[in-house]
Amino acid sequence: EVKEAEVEYDTNYSKSSSILGRLLAGGGTESKYNMEDRRQRIAYFFCGSLSVVFACLDLLNIAHNGIKPSIDRCRRCDPKQRFCLSAFFFAVVPRVAIILFTATACFYVTEPELVALVGLA
Repeated sequence: EVKEAEVEYDTNYSKSSSILGRLLAGGGTESKYNMEDRRQRIAYFFCGSLSVVFACLDLLNIAHNGIKPSIDRCRRCDPKQRFCLSAFFFAVVPRVAIILFTATACFYVTEPELVALVGLA
């Protein structure tokens, strides 16, 4: 025979009873933002965070290797040629384009599933 444990539920639960209060989803209080505003805020947060991560990865690469080797990837082997435009377009432009796209994707997409797909792409 299984005995059920009796649990007392305090209906007068106050937020001051713990340091953080009750921070559970669906806690009974309605948000001051409607669903579309919350989706837009989530998209802002996700896309902004993702673009910061990509920018920090590029800065980490420069900090690890140094600025000179990073610039040398855009130069030709010929010392007379100062700069190689095609190497610049293959090394620098895609990285900047990815960072700008992820930073501005929140203006194009607000559905959570599509925001996640943009993050995966």
